[in-house]
Amino acid sequence: MFRRIYLTGIICVLMLLVAACGNNSEETPVNSSEPVDIVANDASFTGVLVSVNEADSSITLLNLNYNTEVTVSIKGDTGIYKGDKTLTTLASLSVGMLLDVVYDAETMKGITIEPGADSWCYNNIVNWSYDEQKFIFKIADNNYQYDSKLLIMDEGAISNLMNLNPVDKLKAYGIGKKIYSIVVEKGHGYIRPSSYDDFIGGTIFVGYTLNQPITEDMLVVVPEGTYDVTMRNGELVGSHSIEVKRNQETVFDMSEYKQLPENKGEVIFKVTPVGADLYVNGKLTDFSKPVLLNYGEHSIEVILTGYNSYSGILDVKSPNPTVVIDLAEEQVDAWDDELLDDDDFDNDDYDSDDSDFDDSDFDDSDFGDLDEQPSVTNKPSESTVTATDNTGVSKSEIVYDKAHTITVSEPAGAEIYLNGEYKGIVPSAFPKQIGTQVVTLSKNGYITKSFTIVIPDDGQDITWKFPNLDKGN
Repeated sequence: MFRRIYLTGIICVLMLLVAACGNNSEETPVNSSEPVDIVANDASFTGVLVSVNEADSSITLLNLNYNTEVTVSIKGDTGIYKGDKTLTTLASLSVGMLLDVVYDAETMKGITIEPGADSWCYNNIVNWSYDEQKFIFKIADNNYQYDSKLLIMDEGAISNLMNLNPVDKLKAYGIGKKIYSIVVEKGHGYIRPSSYDDFIGGTIFVGYTLNQPITEDMLVVVPEGTYDVTMRNGELVGSHSIEVKRNQETVFDMSEYKQLPENKGEVIFKVTPVGADLYVNGKLTDFSKPVLLNYGEHSIEVILTGYNSYSGILDVKSPNPTVVIDLAEEQVDAWDDELLDDDDFDNDDYDSDDSDFDDSDFDDSDFGDLDEQPSVTNKPSESTVTATDNTGVSKSEIVYDKAHTITVSEPAGAEIYLNGEYKGIVPSAFPKQIGTQVVTLSKNGYITKSFTIVIPDDGQDITWKFPNLDKGN
């Protein structure tokens, strides 16, 4: 009994000692199943710059570690640095840059912002491609890995690889052999030819680098910018200078050019002085525009009061001859018979001996053309431009899988083009083409959109559903 009481007393004393130690503690343990986040005030991460808001002095970045967006405020004491560690301003930051950011995790104020360590940037990339199966983006001859976090920026908006077109000029940021962001520096627009039936079967040239066959109802994808665009079909050639804006259609009107009937020429008459009348085969003719004449000979007469008239024969032998006629002013002899008589001339003053004149002293070059004919010249032929197809695929390299089809089911009602060639109205189906293809969707009142797709040779039919087009302005 005594031993039991003794043990009980010891236990009580121990409990009192433990309680006393607990009361002297400065922190009270918290029993909770929720984790406790302990974050230092200074935090850091590497991210892709998504946007710059100069109005409220802040930047938004995509944190590469967590694939989440983080907005950091910029204050007067925030240090923004260039790659050489010199200070710069908020305005110098551009979307897509890889940045190392140190910030106050409590206030989200930026402390230091500078280019990512060991990061690189390539500008004006025109030779590029990608393999979505292997997640490889190729720049010239170099391969770079990318993943689902790859950020594509187009005019400040987030885009995706499918929206890129082979004619786009890009800027890329990465670290080592991995690429993290792509910015479209120069995008693409569309040329829609109109009134060009006589050119079908020929070739359209855009600037000095792009060309493709001319087909019915075509829509051509080209880089944004200003170009001389030429259509050529045999001897028929027509050109315009046009401006192509990003993601917009530009109409290329060819109505002033047409195929001439066989054995006919459009003769351009350049007659001076202004106001002269032109008669062709005896008929008064308007020559303010080219005159259509059959091949062969035609009588030409040009008349203007106060000038010597011209008459001659024009032989039309080519599609576009130019005839230049310059009338000479009439010379009036003002002799008065009453002032002159035979006595005014002394025959002795003249030697009738013709020996003073030697025919050898003169040749035909000393005299003008006494029977002047209009000069007829052909327009200089335009140089032929050798170029690659704007889709990046040579027409001779196109591979068809005629046993299978591509079906486009959405967006309904849109026109669909494959590499600029009209395929129909969605929903539509057409023979399967293997390789890299550019699909363009167009609908009246909506913004035209194109997608670059790699089609495998897998012996299967394909069905595409594209997102709805955005309403135009």
